[in-house]
Amino acid sequence: PKPKNKSDERGGLTAFPGTYKAVVQYGSFKDSVNVAFIADPRVPFSAEIYAEKRKHIDRIAISVQKLTEAMDRLDESNEIAARISAGLNGLENAQAKDLIKQAKAQQDSIKKIKEVLQGKRLDKQGYGRPYQLTATGKLNEAQGSILNKPSKPGLQEIKLIEQAEQLTKEFIDKVNAYFEKEWPAFRKKAEEIKVNPFKDYQPIN
Repeated sequence: PKPKNKSDERGGLTAFPGTYKAVVQYGSFKDSVNVAFIADPRVPFSAEIYAEKRKHIDRIAISVQKLTEAMDRLDESNEIAARISAGLNGLENAQAKDLIKQAKAQQDSIKKIKEVLQGKRLDKQGYGRPYQLTATGKLNEAQGSILNKPSKPGLQEIKLIEQAEQLTKEFIDKVNAYFEKEWPAFRKKAEEIKVNPFKDYQPIN
């Protein structure tokens, strides 16, 4: 997901030996420099092995990109629902109360969808998140196996990638279904509702 304000940006995929172009931009100022990544001289280097690893890592990156985009959409929608609820909180209008209730329902739906990818956290203290089969878990497992193996990716790594891709598809299908069915109805209701935040005050005697 997108990094929050003032938070460190997460690292990306491991860079393989080669020449890369780093681009830095601040406002209207932009500059770039070429950076050479050299293979560890202490470890036997095989261009063929690195090429195979790069191919499979790039395949993993496709699923990572899809999941990132899906999570960003869910986070943005959750923030919209939260802002709507906060903006109407305290109003006695029946429409406002109904929309607050619907906004809470959207946040609950989004939370359940995100748990499919992140795993469901147990409320009991000290349990954290036990192992759960998720797309991110399989992607990390596949990437780790590829990067830590001194040889070309084999059937084991390919199977892990295929499992991760299937889990990714199932998650993306849930996200798409939500934005095609549930979210539009809430958005329509929010756009149509006309709530007057003002109160009529009588003179204080």
